[in-house]
Amino acid sequence: MNNKSSNQSPGLYCIWLLLILLLTGCGLPSGKSTIPRQPINPFTDDPEYRKLNPFQQDLEYYLYVIRDSHPNPYAELPETEFDRLAAQLKDDLATVTDTSRFAVLLSQFTSRLGDGHTSVGMRTRGKLSYPIYPRWFPEGWYIYHIDSLYFEQFLGAKIVTVNDRPATDVMERLMTLVPGENLHWRRYQVRNRLSQPACLKLLDLAAPDGNLHLTLEQDDQTFDIVLEPGPSDRIQPMEFDGFTFPKNELFWGKALPDNDAYYIQFNKFLDKRSASDNKSQRLPEGFVLPNWGEFLTKTFHEVDSLRLNNIVVDLRYNTGGNSMLGDQFMFFCETPDSMLSYSTQRCYSELLQGNYQWSDMLDYIAEQHDIDKDDIVLPYRAKPLDPTRGTKVSREEFFAEIYNDESIWHLKKPEKLFSGNVILLTGPISFSSAVDFATSCQDNGMVTIYGAPTGGKPSCYGDILSFTLPNSKIYCTCSWKYFRRPDPSRDPQDSLMPDVPVNWTKDDFYDKRDVTWDRVLDDIRANSVPKPREQTK
Repeated sequence: MNNKSSNQSPGLYCIWLLLILLLTGCGLPSGKSTIPRQPINPFTDDPEYRKLNPFQQDLEYYLYVIRDSHPNPYAELPETEFDRLAAQLKDDLATVTDTSRFAVLLSQFTSRLGDGHTSVGMRTRGKLSYPIYPRWFPEGWYIYHIDSLYFEQFLGAKIVTVNDRPATDVMERLMTLVPGENLHWRRYQVRNRLSQPACLKLLDLAAPDGNLHLTLEQDDQTFDIVLEPGPSDRIQPMEFDGFTFPKNELFWGKALPDNDAYYIQFNKFLDKRSASDNKSQRLPEGFVLPNWGEFLTKTFHEVDSLRLNNIVVDLRYNTGGNSMLGDQFMFFCETPDSMLSYSTQRCYSELLQGNYQWSDMLDYIAEQHDIDKDDIVLPYRAKPLDPTRGTKVSREEFFAEIYNDESIWHLKKPEKLFSGNVILLTGPISFSSAVDFATSCQDNGMVTIYGAPTGGKPSCYGDILSFTLPNSKIYCTCSWKYFRRPDPSRDPQDSLMPDVPVNWTKDDFYDKRDVTWDRVLDDIRANSVPKPREQTK
């Protein structure tokens, strides 16, 4: 995560922010999330279960929770194949005695589900790792972060081989351990797997001496280096200093009158209200989160006073959070009278009830789905969505929670709605609520998107529930909703595609040239920003 507070240590900020995001997930409902309770293990009295080793027992519990709590665990992996792979994994675990190996094997199974929000913790804290993060470009895999001893010489070097195997083959195999919805997200997330010895060992990619042997190309020369596993503080990151490169803030903005634009870098769907919405969270002493609604009020007032005609929202470093922050932005903009909104299919389970301490969940199900409470048996899965019909509501219905005076999301109705160009910038790190926001805007004909395909799907599973495995205590997450994009006629799509594709080359990146931003400025100056796609009638 790139978001760090200017008055807090990066380590404290990242740890706290990660905790918030893991517990709240994407677009979580208001007021119920807490440190989760989880389903009672139904197998504890089963004699056959007791014969299993601890990791096989954890697998049985994991499969039970996923089958019980996910809206459709067989969406990408048919049930027969799901069961076959689960049985094979159970057999493989018969001889496993190491928690790290178990976590990697379970992650590999979970990756097959094709759900970026359903995941297995890798238990890397305190483990030795290789000091390297790679980054993918169409030209191949390149050094992004590396051991400080090699940083000056090899930043931007191409990785040719890893432990005497072609780098492309190694990274493709490591991507089988990454939960994700498309190739763009897996390529981004796999940087963590190359640094973990257990991942290489599982896939038979490790060197006999336990070190990482790399062949690199730099300036038409070839070099062989060896990285030993060690503490993570040995790694040196690439630093950015350009105007639009990621800053250590959740969000910030700047008026650019000479360019007739206002630039907003939106790095996380998290602010003071979204944190206070989660009653169980406690901020570190002296830690103050900004208020997104107040930021937007000031921003749109400045845009109006300067008569700016373009607002650019940069989502390229945004991995999600609470989707209500996206609705707040849209609230200040001119929208269609009838809005297309996301549709959801939900799975109500014991895990959901425990995570939210939702005592009246059965009453809610009965009311929402028009059934008798006594007929409800958990898990209760709502009916699948009609693939031919979206959900269309009035502007007032779409923003009902923001209009509501008693809601923490309430905002004063703007005197004047912004009617100029709204431009969004997206890329492979754009995920979860960032994709939700961009998709809502695009499907409603409100924005023009520049950049690269997103790391998340426009229609996806999300809103995470969390649980721990009984023996290994590994932290896991599971989606409990399916989010279908506002305009389902535009699916299936593995990624939200930009209206104006602009891809960085390797040379652009390491020379710190933001070609996407340059293209946006050129189009604004030439008055040639494409009109948004029209909303489906």
